[in-house]
Amino acid sequence: MTGSVRGIGLAIAKAFDAAGARVILHSRKGASPELLAEFSEGTLSIAADVADAAAVNTALEEVYEQVEQIDVLVNNAGIT
Repeated sequence: MTGSVRGIGLAIAKAFDAAGARVILHSRKGASPELLAEFSEGTLSIAADVADAAAVNTALEEVYEQVEQIDVLVNNAGIT
């Protein structure tokens, strides 16, 4: 879930977590340990600038090292 460490993205991430989904948080700098502690065990955090295609590809490689598949992708990050 891109852009998921504050605002609407965070609310969506918490809703998925509450529903039992395994959540992967994303932001340019990644989620803080304090924020990760608010989620279920197994929640991951990745850092990548979505305006940088190479960074996004690297982040996806990191995700697929941890999970077999992505069932739902929420594109919430904004680019200014």
